[in-house]
Amino acid sequence: MTRVFPLLPLLIASSTLAQDPAPPSPAPAAERCKIVVLNLVGRSLPAGDEEVPSILTETLAGEVGVVSGCDVVSQADIIAMLDYEKQKAVCTDGSDSCLAEVGAALGAERVVAGTIGKLGADYILGARLMNVK
Repeated sequence: MTRVFPLLPLLIASSTLAQDPAPPSPAPAAERCKIVVLNLVGRSLPAGDEEVPSILTETLAGEVGVVSGCDVVSQADIIAMLDYEKQKAVCTDGSDSCLAEVGAALGAERVVAGTIGKLGADYILGARLMNVK
């Protein structure tokens, strides 16, 4: 079995430290930063692994919140706020500029998006942290 979960905090911490040299400290509730975590897109996943992207997205969102000290809004939260048909029309291509627009519209400073795939016996997780400002 391939171990992916222990790598998530390291990946997030590395991304955060690359952005800010000092470790983030939680801001007061009124001034907290906001990060949008979009669903990981599954690529080349075998039958039976259809739930892996949603499970890892939930884990990634939780870890982003812990490591960054920011409020996290997931794509599930966004869908709950928007009409489903309108959501389908947003960012169908997954481009950075479109994702940045969604993040800015939600008042977020950053957006996290990525993919999860399987190559042989290994899961490959690719994530990017985008500054929408």
